[in-house]
Amino acid sequence: VEYNRNSKTGIDETQLEVGSLVKEVMDTFASEPVALSLTGDVHCLAQLDPMRCKVVLANVIGNAVKYRDPRKAQPYVKIHIT
Repeated sequence: VEYNRNSKTGIDETQLEVGSLVKEVMDTFASEPVALSLTGDVHCLAQLDPMRCKVVLANVIGNAVKYRDPRKAQPYVKIHIT
């Protein structure tokens, strides 16, 4: 639903701190049994559409959580901003 809505809306570019946007999406996965970490240049600025980026990030992080290796004792997802 969000992906479909994402493709039908106009682009609303804003300069944002990438790390705060990623952290906001990561927080929605806080209840998952996976350790999420964010490293790198978390304060870098980028001109982007926050809604579209959130949809894409939620999809990528969600897939990483969903398709993690169940045999690992301490699964994690690491996001590195460069």
